[in-house]
Amino acid sequence: LHSTSRRQRQMCIRDRGMGVLIAETCVAECVHFWLIVLSLGIFSFWRGGWAVVFWLVYNILGNVPFMIIQRYNRPRLVLLEQRRKRRATAQ
Repeated sequence: LHSTSRRQRQMCIRDRGMGVLIAETCVAECVHFWLIVLSLGIFSFWRGGWAVVFWLVYNILGNVPFMIIQRYNRPRLVLLEQRRKRRATAQ
């Protein structure tokens, strides 16, 4: 009986952890998107060709890769969670 309740507690913690991780990938993608949008404000302070170059480099190197990573990982995390839940209910 004691080991069963221990296992249930571990599964509950794991369930919440994966859900939080999936939600955080959405939050991270949203943050990087808004960093791109808000970084357009640089044009109000600095006009010219170098501002465009700086904006492109900043966003291509600093935001876009992380957005791609979030979009790549999220569906895989959801599938992993679904598989894990199916296995848990089958046992």
